[in-house]
Amino acid sequence: MPATLHRTAPEAEPSPLADESIWRVRDVPRVIAGRGLVVAASRMLMVVLMLWVQASGQGSGAMAAVMVAVALPALFFMGTAGDVADQHDSRRILVAGVAVQVLGALGVAAAVALTSGPVALPLVVALAFLYQVGSTFNQPVWDALVPRVVGVDRVGAVASWQQGVSSVAGPLGAGVGGVLVGWWSPVGALLVTAALVALVMVPAVTVATRRGGPDDPLLAEAREAAQRAAQEAGPWARFWRKTPFGQLSRSIAAVRSVPAAGTVVLVMFCFMIFQGASNVIEVFLVRGPLGASEAQYGMSEAFAAVGGVAGAAVTARILAPSRRVWTLVAGLVTGGVALLGIGVAPHFGFYVAGQVALGVMQALVVASAVTVVVTSTPDERRGAVMAAFSGLLKLGTVCALSIGAVIGGLVDPRTAFLVLGAASLLSLVVTGWRLPGIARRLREEEQGAVAAGPAPAAAG
Repeated sequence: MPATLHRTAPEAEPSPLADESIWRVRDVPRVIAGRGLVVAASRMLMVVLMLWVQASGQGSGAMAAVMVAVALPALFFMGTAGDVADQHDSRRILVAGVAVQVLGALGVAAAVALTSGPVALPLVVALAFLYQVGSTFNQPVWDALVPRVVGVDRVGAVASWQQGVSSVAGPLGAGVGGVLVGWWSPVGALLVTAALVALVMVPAVTVATRRGGPDDPLLAEAREAAQRAAQEAGPWARFWRKTPFGQLSRSIAAVRSVPAAGTVVLVMFCFMIFQGASNVIEVFLVRGPLGASEAQYGMSEAFAAVGGVAGAAVTARILAPSRRVWTLVAGLVTGGVALLGIGVAPHFGFYVAGQVALGVMQALVVASAVTVVVTSTPDERRGAVMAAFSGLLKLGTVCALSIGAVIGGLVDPRTAFLVLGAASLLSLVVTGWRLPGIARRLREEEQGAVAAGPAPAAAG
């Protein structure tokens, strides 16, 4: 078997030299490029569909249907996606997932071009759902591959660069999508989206590091145990596992099986609700009390992207998972304070500063949370835990939309931001009290690993 087919578990071999740039590791550019292209294409698809709904005069109900279609796959399939990531060959999953996304994007383009009236929207919703299914199954595979590519001790650096690239790719994809709709047409923009997704096939096929499948001896025992459990389960249990409630319960069980992951996911879920709710109210604050123009509001994502790149550059230098825990706390505090600052902003310039701070927050929080969860989870469960991580945060985003709508209807925008900022900081205190203990335990493990010295190389 070629050495690059299935690398030895990073826990069992020395990782690449700590002073070597991660960009010199063969598969790192491929993994980061693959994730960045997916983010850009997904944001482009969303913007194009929102503009199409608005132009077709179908109203807010149609807009909500499209947004729900994009959010639901992560909720419906997070448990199954995790099982697939841990039990099947990573390259085959990635190739199949990208193919599904390309078919979904092409299908949406065909539905927009060839149908109209009451038939178009259901087709677009169904095909957008299909597109997101491919992304739902691929994301935990990318996450679980990273430790095998660079070793557990350098996961944080890769996660930071992924977040930095995503901070730029998302707004860039959204902006290009809007420009293509204006200069060309929604159908043309959707075809470009499909082509962009198709490019992900290149890193999916060329990543040499692989995980899962019958040729991976490191996951053989876990795979056989999962297959035995599935065979022993009764018909009702098998049916329940496939329902949305079963997917949710399996995902919660997956993150709770790793104490550090369970705490981080709980903290992130609660914070995501309050931070995400502010997105619903933001436009009313900017266009109302702050008196900004449509163009200024449209630049909001660019300001956040600047902060995201800066935050990613900072976190890329923080490798130790124990320090990442404190970076996570710092990011969450920054986000809460930024919401409070935006709530009292006297003019648009202060709002811009708040958006930059929120971009920094997102980079610090996401990169640090991913690092702590991945490094704390055994290799055989990384796919399930990372799928649960993504799915539960998506659930938090869906809850945030509802909460933002309720709060926005009860109080004025400034008060809403103040309430959400205070609530986010309070939620950190209530849900994050275990984080210092997690940081101490990780620090002790790191000191023990340093005292033990590097692992001996395996005999030839």
